[in-house]
Amino acid sequence: MIKNETNVVKRIEAILEQEQQMLRNGDFSKFESFVAEKQNAFDALKNTTARISPEAARNLEKILARNRTLYEAAMEGMKAGSARISEIRQTIGGLKTYDNSGKIKSRKLSSPSISLKA
Repeated sequence: MIKNETNVVKRIEAILEQEQQMLRNGDFSKFESFVAEKQNAFDALKNTTARISPEAARNLEKILARNRTLYEAAMEGMKAGSARISEIRQTIGGLKTYDNSGKIKSRKLSSPSISLKA
């Protein structure tokens, strides 16, 4: 691997390490800039003339797999949070039950008070 490829690989590794920190800290405000920066870095790697070393490729693969796992966990957490917020909103809106004929009947709560627990 020549020096230019080494610099590109190190740049990608640095971006992926920053991405890991962003994911671990839940700081998604930088998400779009990371996508663009990562794409540019991988484009630069694709446009290099020499091949990167197998060790560098394995290391990048390992870091990418780790970040992919973090993204998946973050998505699951956001889905769970969204579902919980939806449940809370439904509870605040009242109680839904079925009448004798099987139709949904809504009942408003006189004073909805919800205790939120972590």
